[in-house]
Amino acid sequence: MQGRPEAAISVDLAEVAQAAVDDYALLALKNGRHLALETTPASVVVAGDRQALESIICNLIDNALRAEPEGGTVLVRVDCDATVTVIDHGEGVAADDRELIFEPFWRKTDAKPGAGLGLAIVKELMEAHDGRVILEATPGGGATFKLSFPAADLK
Repeated sequence: MQGRPEAAISVDLAEVAQAAVDDYALLALKNGRHLALETTPASVVVAGDRQALESIICNLIDNALRAEPEGGTVLVRVDCDATVTVIDHGEGVAADDRELIFEPFWRKTDAKPGAGLGLAIVKELMEAHDGRVILEATPGGGATFKLSFPAADLK
């Protein structure tokens, strides 16, 4: 599924990220975690499907909140170069698992809830938006997922 969605419109990544953070704020507090959002003062516009973009960010926030230690903060950052970064401070992703985590139904353990579809959905939707999802280690421990979008070229 390559190429931008047919229903692509101009979407402000900061607005989408804010909506996703708002959706998860209460859940984070109930589970003893914090959720923070950092954005640039200027709009960061990409071409895409707003609902799909929100789904991507929500999937990453959901995973990050599961990994984040109690009392910790998951950070969602929108940068002017059309990137969205979701950072947790949990166990991180083992080097052997880095490619596997994007496979449908793959789960590190059966001890935690989930079907193992979240990151597969993230990858597929990012590819549909001509974007990439990049996994990095968070300095000090944890996982950092960076979403990289092409510049908007809507006419």
